[in-house]
Amino acid sequence: MFLKGIGILVGYFFTIIISRRFGPIGLGTYSIAYSTLILFGLIASLGLNTSILRFIGQFSRPEELFERKRLYFNSLWLIFISSIFLSFFLYIFSEEIAMYVFDDKSYIKALQIVSVMAPFFTLNLINVEYLRGLKKVGLSEIFRTVLIPLLCISVLILFPNINEVQVLIYVLAGVIMSISLASFIYIYIRLKNISKPIIQKLKISDLIKTSIPMMFIALSSYIIQNISIYVIQIVLSTYEVGIFALALKLSLFISVVLIGVNTVLAPKISELFWAKDFEQLSKMISKSTKFICFLSFPLFLILAFFSEPIITFINSEFVSGKYVLVILATGQLINACCGPVGILLNMTGNQYILMKVTLLILVLAIILNFLFVSVFGILGAAYATCLCVALKNILLLVIVKRKLNINIL
Repeated sequence: MFLKGIGILVGYFFTIIISRRFGPIGLGTYSIAYSTLILFGLIASLGLNTSILRFIGQFSRPEELFERKRLYFNSLWLIFISSIFLSFFLYIFSEEIAMYVFDDKSYIKALQIVSVMAPFFTLNLINVEYLRGLKKVGLSEIFRTVLIPLLCISVLILFPNINEVQVLIYVLAGVIMSISLASFIYIYIRLKNISKPIIQKLKISDLIKTSIPMMFIALSSYIIQNISIYVIQIVLSTYEVGIFALALKLSLFISVVLIGVNTVLAPKISELFWAKDFEQLSKMISKSTKFICFLSFPLFLILAFFSEPIITFINSEFVSGKYVLVILATGQLINACCGPVGILLNMTGNQYILMKVTLLILVLAIILNFLFVSVFGILGAAYATCLCVALKNILLLVIVKRKLNINIL
């Protein structure tokens, strides 16, 4: 959790640097590029970045080490096929997406860069989750959260004459490629000497069957949180995207504790559930949620009461987003206080019901964003995001109570 916190703080510092050096348009362009990169990774990973944690929890005995090895290399083979196909598609249609969706030809080069680095980003998604499943949580967070913004910041400091956001996206590409290869080499060295057993338990068909619903869950959850960025680009402009993106990034600070706890809890939830230790699982979830609530609420108060001075300190050009920040922060407070509902359902074999809920909220998020942004501008995007995040978590609370008999609140 300490490393997760450090990584997130470095990430915020990176956002501040981008905001000050490139302004709202620069931050807006970077946000569209990075959000597209994450969407690509969530699709290309096929949900394997989540299901890996589930299967590692199931294959936790010493005699099942090779099943863990098979899990990793089968996952790599699947994401290699999917990421190459998606990368080719994105590169070929980058001009059409930039001109007819974003209505801005400056996105052509950004999307092309994203298409090249995206397979490496997907590889790193698998690597960090596999390390987390092996209980190398600290190392996982270094590769996932700390190194990417830290190395990008280092380059910006060493080369203060970088004033074009396109160059920054090139820097991001180089950093992601390097980190993904480093994490792959580390895992390969650990696994290469594990011998093959006589009986094979893990089948690719089982892996895909479990992973695909998790892909839809992760993809839908991310889009619910970030669809506003794309809608604002389509309906308004890149400048407003930058304003909203900074407010969204700041609001997510409330969920830092939740993210950190989820990082630690995921493999433990799988281990306890499949060992049928339901009493210990319930106690762990209850205590974790209290911990998250107590630490998240003060962060909400700071953002709610000091939204204007915080944004002004970063860059006064973004100050029109102060009310957007308050609304988004409210949604994140509800998200934090509902605890690890999503990861709990994912790790306990309830991914299908979780998928249905997230897809339902996704449809609602798309409708509300286009409707509200057209009428209220970026404030409408904030209202839509807050409402959908809150509704999703409340529905999941009810499902967790009915399915697992755990009263999180």
